[in-house]
Amino acid sequence: MGAINTFNNEFAYWTAIGQQDGHVGARAQAFAKHLDNKKTKIHTRLESLSDLKNDEIVRLVDDLHDRLAALWNEDGFKGPSFPQHRMENLFRIIGRAFLTKAKNGLRIGMFESSFAKLNQAVSSASVAIEKWCETSANVTEHEWNRWEGKYEDPDLGSMLERLGEVLKVRALYEELLKIFPREAQTRFGLKSFSKAFESVDCTNTEEFMQNRWKVSFFLGVLESFLLT
Repeated sequence: MGAINTFNNEFAYWTAIGQQDGHVGARAQAFAKHLDNKKTKIHTRLESLSDLKNDEIVRLVDDLHDRLAALWNEDGFKGPSFPQHRMENLFRIIGRAFLTKAKNGLRIGMFESSFAKLNQAVSSASVAIEKWCETSANVTEHEWNRWEGKYEDPDLGSMLERLGEVLKVRALYEELLKIFPREAQTRFGLKSFSKAFESVDCTNTEEFMQNRWKVSFFLGVLESFLLT
């Protein structure tokens, strides 16, 4: 079942088996009760994650903590409790949603938009990722019985690190703009600073792209020292 990669497919899966008898059907009904009800609107809020503000994201993750815990601890099954591999898949899908939010936020570009707008996008994505990573790790390591190991999502960790680097690069660029008057920025080649990042997708944190990002990061920082 690892091929299920979206909320809609995950919810469709549990809906499809909800009419079955025995513990399988009981699990599906519990899933719907805790995660697809009108009160919490978990499904709807996850699907519209990119539109949520920071405080709404915090409340969403708090609700996820409560609802997922209720599902994990559900004792009404006529058989084995909710399986860990299904919960891990759900965690992974939730993580992908936060990852997508971060990538969408960075589509405004490192240098094309105002620093305030970039800072807001990075802040919103960071809040979402940090809150979810902290919650998922804490419940699996300290709160939930039966869970084996500790859940961690390396892709989210890499994105969180990248968000910090993006903001550092842009902050350094803003400082250079303050140092050099407008007429001197072209003469000293300040645009070469941003050009160091033009060929790199700052939202791509996959391993094969890490070296290209590191080179661009190094060249950009080196350029700043040469300019000053």
